[in-house]
Amino acid sequence: MTPQTEITRWSDLTSDQQQAMLTLLEKMEQGQSLLSLSGHAGTGKTTALRVLVDLLVDRGIIPVVVTPTNKAATVLQSKGVSAATVFARFFTLEEVSRRPKKMTFVPNHQLEKLGAGKISQADVVIVDEGSMLNSWVLKHLQKMADILILVGDGAQLPPVGDIDNPRGYFCTRKHDAELTQVLRNDGAVLHLATAVRTSQDGRRIGLDIDAYYPGDDFETLFVLDRPQLICWRNVIRRALNVRARKTLGITGVLPVPGDLMICRDNYDDLLLNGTQATLESFTWDGSGRTAEVDLVLPDGTRTLADMDMLRFFEDQPPAQVRQYLDLIERYSHGDEEGAALTYGYAITAHAAQGGEWPHVVVVDEREGIYSTSKRNFAENPRNVPPDDACRRWAYTAISRARETVYVADERWMKY
Repeated sequence: MTPQTEITRWSDLTSDQQQAMLTLLEKMEQGQSLLSLSGHAGTGKTTALRVLVDLLVDRGIIPVVVTPTNKAATVLQSKGVSAATVFARFFTLEEVSRRPKKMTFVPNHQLEKLGAGKISQADVVIVDEGSMLNSWVLKHLQKMADILILVGDGAQLPPVGDIDNPRGYFCTRKHDAELTQVLRNDGAVLHLATAVRTSQDGRRIGLDIDAYYPGDDFETLFVLDRPQLICWRNVIRRALNVRARKTLGITGVLPVPGDLMICRDNYDDLLLNGTQATLESFTWDGSGRTAEVDLVLPDGTRTLADMDMLRFFEDQPPAQVRQYLDLIERYSHGDEEGAALTYGYAITAHAAQGGEWPHVVVVDEREGIYSTSKRNFAENPRNVPPDDACRRWAYTAISRARETVYVADERWMKY
């Protein structure tokens, strides 16, 4: 059976999706080991990925589908695609030093023994949200996959801190197949995201951005819709988290059951950088460097962790942690560390990447992004140009919303 014949069995695919599947299958047969499929918001990437998996299974190939983050894996699972994080399958967390304690992910092809669920070789690996993949992970994945297929949106943000490719491998690659036909184009979210993506600089977008303003009643909106708040600067993120907790009737800086948390660094296979979880319990003796926490991930998985109180306090507004200054000073001279957990009601667009929520409020910081990126680009032309940085940030943040997106300014959080 030819690739063309295989694909025609899927009558519900658009001609755009059929051509993309045909291209990928043909290039696989030609021996190409690294392929990529790009598509913007609303073009049916997940449908194409799901069909690609079925086509490979029909050929007797069981592809391993992975994502860079737990959020992205959860989104795929909710849409009927079995997926795990790339770290849960192809990398193993190992201790590289005890004093100070430091953990790092080691690629499985460098290990002699593998733990449960770990693999070091696969015929075909499909990575969703490929724009988030940094050069180091990509290099090692290529060594563990006979064929590696990257799927994603080339207009989104590149990975943070990719020294080898600051503009992102996926974001700058000439893709083997692209989805361009928009399948759901009647929504306000997609309308705004498309206007930003196709704009010259992400600022002059040809739309009245005020039409997306959420109004001045932060409390009512937050309580009723519980939107995910997305911003750029950490100072805004911290202030929004304080206000969100106050709106929910939570006083004091310490976490309480029900708080929404986010992990800001890789801790283990479940608590990766950007993983959100709901706090079930928090146990701290008031002096130790770590606290015991019980967390529930978005997919319902429960996990225990030692929460690093130094890193938690360091991420709170200074006024919130004055009573803990002596502890912070003492902790800073130690070498024990735990999970870098903080509040997740407000997160940055980079942390939001790969996830989606019914309702999103984006704090509009495009002017600041443009100015900072302009300086960074002047210092190193390998960095993302300011127009592109501004456009990618806004597009990534806005397209996290499934149903409703609001665009606010800094005044909104101060009412």
